[in-house]
Amino acid sequence: SLGATLFYLLEGQNPGECYGHFVVSEEEKKNRWQPVLDKCCALDSSKRYQSAAEVFEVVSKLAF
Repeated sequence: SLGATLFYLLEGQNPGECYGHFVVSEEEKKNRWQPVLDKCCALDSSKRYQSAAEVFEVVSKLAF
């Protein structure tokens, strides 16, 4: 659900199902956020971030 929330914050709309590859509207934003969203929403839970702290660490390094 964290991936879906991040998608909503970036896009301003509901992602529907949180599966597969998201398309974030702005190319620059997509290049930075796409890997984060993909990992948050991986179908295999072992491939997702294992904690909110792990997501925070990655997101805090992204340039806004």
